[in-house]
Amino acid sequence: MLTNKKNDVDRSQQPSAEHKLLDRYDTVQLSLTCLSGVDRQLMITSSRLADILHQNSAVSFGGGSSPDSLIFDRVSSCGSATVDMSSLRPLPWLSTEDCQVGGAMCHITPLTEAGSTPPIVSPRAAALKQITKLREEFNLDIKSAFEMELMVFEKNGTVPFNGSACSFYGRIDSWAGREDVFFDICQSLLGAGQPIESLMTEMAAGQFEITFAPQSGVASADSVVIVKEGLRKCLGKSEMTPTFMATPNEEDHSNGFHFNHSLWTINDNGHGNRSSVDENQGHREATKTTNAFCDSNEALFLSATTRQWLAGLIQHGPGLALFSSPTFNCARRLQDPLCPKRANWGLENRSAFLRVRNSQSNVYIEDRLPSSACNPYLVVAAVVAAGMDGLRKQLVCPPQMDPAAPPLPNTLDEAVACLEQDSVLVEALGPELVSAFLSLTQKCIAEKESLSLENLDRQKKIYFRCI
Repeated sequence: MLTNKKNDVDRSQQPSAEHKLLDRYDTVQLSLTCLSGVDRQLMITSSRLADILHQNSAVSFGGGSSPDSLIFDRVSSCGSATVDMSSLRPLPWLSTEDCQVGGAMCHITPLTEAGSTPPIVSPRAAALKQITKLREEFNLDIKSAFEMELMVFEKNGTVPFNGSACSFYGRIDSWAGREDVFFDICQSLLGAGQPIESLMTEMAAGQFEITFAPQSGVASADSVVIVKEGLRKCLGKSEMTPTFMATPNEEDHSNGFHFNHSLWTINDNGHGNRSSVDENQGHREATKTTNAFCDSNEALFLSATTRQWLAGLIQHGPGLALFSSPTFNCARRLQDPLCPKRANWGLENRSAFLRVRNSQSNVYIEDRLPSSACNPYLVVAAVVAAGMDGLRKQLVCPPQMDPAAPPLPNTLDEAVACLEQDSVLVEALGPELVSAFLSLTQKCIAEKESLSLENLDRQKKIYFRCI
C-alpha cells in the first residue's frame, strides 16, 4: 500500500478546505470511468496529489489498452485527468489501521491549443455539463437515484452464491447463511458515504437489488461506481464475486438499473447557484426548495414541467436506448418481458418506459430502460439532455400508454441507428464523445461472428468481471 508519513508532509501551501481534506488520508484511489462504464483506478499518495493540485496540474492515466479492445477506448480511458476533489470520501474496504485510503473521481481533459475549449470526452464531464445547463438555463437541479440490480456468484463465477437456481423475492433465507457478510458490506458502503436505503433479494439466481436515497447532481452516478468497486472488493474477501452483466444466465431475468429522478427549483437567495461542500462526503449540494414535478392543483399532481420533460424523454427514447443498453449482452435483456418495449409513460405502470410515481407532495419519474451494464454518467447526461429539449420546445406530452408510441430498439443495430439519427442528443453530449461511444458498439457488431459475440460464454469472458 502506498503511504506517506503525515507529519512529514508540508500542508502550508494548501489553504482551501478541499485540500485540507487530504490530511485525513495517507493514500487516495483516483477513479476514471471510461465510456464503456468500466472504471480504471490509480493509487497515489496524498502528498503527491497535494503537489499536483497545488501546481494546477493533471494526473496521467497511461494508454495500455489494445487497439482492438471492446472495453477501453483511446479517448476517455487514457490521458491527462482532472481530479474532482469535491468527490473525495473514505474507502473503508481498502483502509487499514496504519493506512487510511480515500477515493476521488477523475475525468479526462484533452490537451488543446491555448485559448481553445477542449471537447468533452469523459462520461462524468458530460453529465456535469448537462446538469450545469439545467441549473443555468432553467434554475433547476436534478435529484436522482439508481436501483442497482446485480447477481452474486461463488468466486469461480459459475455457481450462484446460494447454490440455488432461483431466489425468492425479498426472502432472507435466500442469503444462504451469509447475512453477516452482506451486513458488514452495507456498513462499509455507508462508511464511504453511500446513502443506501435497502438491500434485498430479487427473483433471479443470486440476484440482489440495492436502493439509495436520492442525491443531487451527479452524485447518484458516482454512487454506482463507488458501490460497484466496494462490492467487488468486499465480496472477494468472502470468496464471492458480483456481476453487473445484464443477463449472465441463459434462462433467467436480467439485471436493470432503473433511474429514478425529479427536478427541484433552486433557491439562490440572490447569490446565484451557490453550493456547499459536505466535508464528510465531498459532494456539492445545491440549495433546493420545491419539487418542480409536483403541482398539487392538478388532478394527477403533474406540473407542466413534468409533462414537457416526459415529452422530451419520449421523443428521444429511441436515441436513449444505446446509452441504456450498450453491450451485446444487453440485447438479451431487451427481450425480457419486464423490459419496456415502447417509448411511453404511465402512472405506477411497470410495463412503461417511464413509470411516473405521483402523490400530492412528491412526483418522480422511473426510467425503466437502463440495464445494469449501462454507464450511469451517460444515462444521466442523456436523460437530462432529452428532458431539457422538452422544456425548451415546450413539447406536448402524449397520453398515458399511447398505442401510437414509437417502438424502442430491441437490437444493437437498431439502437446505433437511432442514436446516430438523434441530432439533439449527439450535439448535447458532443460529437467527439458520441463518435467514440458508438465506435465501441460498432466494433462489437462488426466482429460478432469472428469473436462469437452472440455466444453467452464469450460474452461472460468479456463482461462478467469488469462491466
